[in-house]
Amino acid sequence: MIKGKTPDEIRATFNIVNVFTPEEEAQVCDESWEKAAGEEMKDAGKEKEVGKEKEVGKEKDAGKKSEGQAASSESEGTTQQSQQ
Repeated sequence: MIKGKTPDEIRATFNIVNVFTPEEEAQVCDESWEKAAGEEMKDAGKEKEVGKEKEVGKEKDAGKKSEGQAASSESEGTTQQSQQ
């Protein structure tokens, strides 16, 4: 019933009197957009931080794997040398 309607159409539907001047209404609208944009920027920043944490975790995991591979190849080399 409200979706897709302008503020003026909603006021007419529900018999709401507009008490704002056009300047006041524009100011409220601008403030709402600024607030919404600020929250989106904060959320985007949080997503970037979380993404960095995931990347760091992957790097740590990759480091552990390469350390494990190096240790296993060293032990294989020791085993091969002792067999000779």
